[in-house]
Amino acid sequence: MKKRSILLWLVLVFLPIPAFAESQETTLTTTIPADYTLTIPSKQEVAVNAGKTALPPIKVSGSLAPNQTVKVATVSEAMKNKDNSKAPELPFSLTDKTERPWSSGTWNAQDAEDEKTVALFLAIDKDAWEQAKPGRYEGKIVFTTSIE
Repeated sequence: MKKRSILLWLVLVFLPIPAFAESQETTLTTTIPADYTLTIPSKQEVAVNAGKTALPPIKVSGSLAPNQTVKVATVSEAMKNKDNSKAPELPFSLTDKTERPWSSGTWNAQDAEDEKTVALFLAIDKDAWEQAKPGRYEGKIVFTTSIE
């Protein structure tokens, strides 16, 4: 009986079993997001009575899909006298190198790859300087980006 069991076991182990091949596939996907950096000046000293002050250029650099753009928009807050709350604000405008008002710009994929820069200037009218009172003034330019 033992011999039969061993023989049966050997036959089962070495008996070829037909297998049917079937082809299946796995689809692999990944999405690489756009990656960009906006470089802006963190601080800027403005000389008293300066009509026009050059800011360090802003720049968008990185990797975008061919159909994507980065839009940079600004909101300016007038300079306020931190030492005298009753003093008038010192308004300014942001202009480009051609002295046209600048509040937004767009960078495409090639611009971002080339690290395109934009030269900006802070413009303060002579009348605003004449109305300013002694004290330390502070204002802001807030830069906001979005991918479109």
